[in-house]
Amino acid sequence: MARFLSIEMEASQLRVAEIEESGRKSRIRQCFCIHVPQGSVEDGQIRDTKNLAEILKKQLTERGIRTKKVFFVVGST
Repeated sequence: MARFLSIEMEASQLRVAEIEESGRKSRIRQCFCIHVPQGSVEDGQIRDTKNLAEILKKQLTERGIRTKKVFFVVGST
């Protein structure tokens, strides 16, 4: 069984899902959203990487997520 994180970032929120794959089947183990401080992300560019990294690390630690494989997407116009 392989686990990975799916992280989708937009201007107002960060969506995170821990997904577990087993053969052809996938299931979401846990998911959550984090509100992004205004001005941190603008049109697909992350302006405040240090602050966002700290917020994300804190949330992952609180939820006990230690998955190393990550798919990261930043939305833009």
